[in-house]
Amino acid sequence: MLILDSFQTLLSSFQFYFSSFMFIGLGILTTVGRVSQVLLKEKFSKRAYLLTEFCVEGLRLIQYVLFILIGRNIIFTINNLWQTIIQGFQEITYPQIVWDLVGFLIIFGLYNILIFVVFSKRNTSNIMEKFSIKRYLVKSVQLAFILGFKNLFLIPTSIIYLLIIFKVI
Repeated sequence: MLILDSFQTLLSSFQFYFSSFMFIGLGILTTVGRVSQVLLKEKFSKRAYLLTEFCVEGLRLIQYVLFILIGRNIIFTINNLWQTIIQGFQEITYPQIVWDLVGFLIIFGLYNILIFVVFSKRNTSNIMEKFSIKRYLVKSVQLAFILGFKNLFLIPTSIIYLLIIFKVI
């Protein structure tokens, strides 16, 4: 039951994430920033790298606020945002949240393992060979794939998952 409930929450997280182009659009922007940091690391000045990091994290923060605002269908004010978060926390039952967090750890642990298996060095090398990508090292492309996938899918859906189990959305 724990695993089935956890997968259902994961499915709900994906449904919510894909319900708005705004969520995906912000996810794409953060992914482009993160992948650029990996693949163009040598070409980035320290200032450009930090600016990219600031933009990525700023966009991610905006995305999270939008998750809450749209998930609760509220108009943005700081008071409404905090009131919504506090109200959600007050609805939590403590034995249930422990099991929800265990389910979260299992599901996203498996999710991470799957990402590392799919984007192994061997698979990455095969993809690079198939598409004649010779400009970058396999290790750099592998890291770009992993961070790209995580920034586009895993991180946003894990945040949505947590917002669901903490009854914020």
